[in-house]
Amino acid sequence: MSEIQLQLINEKLTSFNLKANTENRKKYVRKKHVEFRTFLKNKFSLTPKNHYTEQGVIYGMIFGTSLGLCIGSTIDPKFGTSIGLPIGTGVGMTVGMLYGARKDAAAKRQDKVF
Repeated sequence: MSEIQLQLINEKLTSFNLKANTENRKKYVRKKHVEFRTFLKNKFSLTPKNHYTEQGVIYGMIFGTSLGLCIGSTIDPKFGTSIGLPIGTGVGMTVGMLYGARKDAAAKRQDKVF
């Protein structure tokens, strides 16, 4: 990172006033942490480690479950959902994880991971 970028990050960190006495310190620090991560993402296009893998697993589970239920109920209306549900979820998770890992590797090659 350049000197200017590091200076911007330091200014943002000092603006958080983390030594302030607040009623609920844990909640205050968590809020500032989320704010800082958002700042890094918006200002420098940085992503947390394994961000895309986690997102891929979530979306894979959602779409895999839906697709498995549709296919399973089409094949056999009585027992197809009990077969299609776990297969669709497993396949969706696997595909989502592979896609996310690929995007995480690309972000790491570009030095966009924190």
